[in-house]
Amino acid sequence: MLENKPINVFEDGLESRDFVNVVDVAAGVISALNNAESNGEIINLGSGVGTSVKEITQILKERIRVKAQSILLVISDLVTLHTMLQI
Repeated sequence: MLENKPINVFEDGLESRDFVNVVDVAAGVISALNNAESNGEIINLGSGVGTSVKEITQILKERIRVKAQSILLVISDLVTLHTMLQI
């Protein structure tokens, strides 16, 4: 993005993930380490909010104030490609 190159988004970009700030993850790990009840427990850290890859790329573009760039969709699944192109 900073070099004004297209952003590679695989598939349609609608796949969502639970993106979490690394500071929040570190705080969660430290909290678990300091709590004896968490010893040996599996702890999943997350925000509980799914955000699509397309949304994240848009947020990044706005936050770092880059000029409008294209989003390059990379289709790795031929069935998906054929469906999109109606082949």
